[in-house]
Amino acid sequence: MLKKSLLFYNLYPKNRWKGITKSLLSNIPHDDIIVHITLTPWTRIQLKLIQKELKKYPKIKQIIYSFNDKKLGEVRGFQKLKEEIDLKDYQLLTYIHSKGSSKKRKDTQATRDWTEMMRYFVVENLRKAQEVFAKGYYLYGVNLTTHIYSNDTEKLNQPKTNFIYPGNFITINLDALRESFLQTQCHLDYYGVERFWGRLCSLEKAYSAYESHIVNHYENVHPAHLYKPTSENTTNPDSNAPE
Repeated sequence: MLKKSLLFYNLYPKNRWKGITKSLLSNIPHDDIIVHITLTPWTRIQLKLIQKELKKYPKIKQIIYSFNDKKLGEVRGFQKLKEEIDLKDYQLLTYIHSKGSSKKRKDTQATRDWTEMMRYFVVENLRKAQEVFAKGYYLYGVNLTTHIYSNDTEKLNQPKTNFIYPGNFITINLDALRESFLQTQCHLDYYGVERFWGRLCSLEKAYSAYESHIVNHYENVHPAHLYKPTSENTTNPDSNAPE
C-alpha cells in the first residue's frame, strides 16, 4: 500500500487567524490535513464558526482540540498529535502552526514574510522533501541551526537537543523516525515543540532547504523575491490579506 503524506496544522484561532489559515492551507500538496484547535473561552463561544471556516478546506479529514496553556505554547496540540493520530498510513508528516495569531503585536510584515518563506519551502515544496529523504535525510526545514538555547538554565532543563529549525515548520520522514517520534517525550515548555525535532536524530540527518541568514525574523522583512524563482516571484496572495 502506498503511504501518504499528512499536514498537521496547530491553530490558535485569535488574531487574523482566518487570513493566516488561508495563506497556509490554500496550496497543499499533502494527501490529508488534520487541524488542532487551541480552546480558549472565546474559542469555545465561536467554535461552530471556526469549524465552518475550516470546512472550506476539503483535505481536512479531522479536527482535534485541547485547552490552552500559555506556558506551553504549541505543546498541548503536539501531544494530541502524538497520542491520538494514527500515523501508520503516512510516510511523511509536515508540522505547521498559525504563526502570528496569538498576539496582534506579532502579526507584522516581518512575521508574515517569515511564515510565507517557511510555507513555500516546507509545505508547497513537499516534493523536495521527498527527494532528500530518498537520499537518506530524516528531517526537512529551513534555517537549520545549532544555536538552540538562550541561557544555561534552558540547556540544563532541555538537554540533548542537537539543532532546531527556528519558526518550527518541519517535515519528518516517518519511515525513518516513526518510533522515535512516538516514543520521544516533548518537554513541557513553551519551546518544547521547537526543540523536540533535534532530539530525534543527528545533525547530519537534518536537511535545510534554505538559509535566510537573518538572525531575527520577527524584526526583519524577507520578501519572496529573495528566494522564489522569477516565474514564481509573487508572494502567496493570501499571506497579507486583511482579516
